[in-house]
Formats: sequence, C-alpha cells, structure tokens
Amino acid sequence: MIVDCILDRKDGTRYNARDFYHYCMGYMDGLGNEITRAMDGGTNSDVQEALCRYIVEQQYSPDICEFIRSKNWIEDDPLNPMCADCKRLGVNCDGTSEMSWTGCAGKNKVWNEKTRQLENM
Repeated sequence: MIVDCILDRKDGTRYNARDFYHYCMGYMDGLGNEITRAMDGGTNSDVQEALCRYIVEQQYSPDICEFIRSKNWIEDDPLNPMCADCKRLGVNCDGTSEMSWTGCAGKNKVWNEKTRQLENM
C-alpha cells in the first residue's frame, strides 16, 4: 500500500521519487492517480496535499501528514558521497542519506573483493 512506502521512508528507507511514482501508478482503484498527477505537473506542496488527502481518505492516522509535510516528494533523498564509490562498483547496498557518517564498515571489504575480481580477469 502507498502508506507502507511513506512509513518505510519515515523508518529510514532511502526514498527514490521515480520508484514511488511508479508504485503509485500501479496502485489499484486509482488511489494513486491524484498523487501521480501532482508529481507530474505540480509542486512539492501539491504532492504533500495529495498524499495527505490519501491518508485522510483511507482513515490512517493524521499524524502521518506531519511527516509528509516535512519531506520533499519530488526529489530523491540525497545519497551520502561515501556511498558513491560502492554504487559505481555495483554493490547491492542502498547506501545512506545520513551525512554525518564518515566511513563505511563494508567499504574495505567491497574494495578488496572488487580488486580480487579484477586481478583474476
């Protein structure tokens, strides 16, 4: 359900606007139509209002709207620059938008594995 995507973002899952758009497009009974129309030609405020109408109409907790209004739904969450190298190497990690992190425990492991793969070619 659309609300699950919203709550996943609230719980820390990195948000991808394109994926969210396509998820809403595929939602049965047209519940995502107003949201995708707002994403197509509206502003972030338009998307926030469409999401909040969805929350109210589906009788979810109105407290979710506070979170919705605190986020940009038109753009992806930023990716921490330390994750960029791993993403370029095709690592199956979603990365993080947490900007205060300065190191990744898995990065050395990833680099060592990719180096071994290149040496064996």
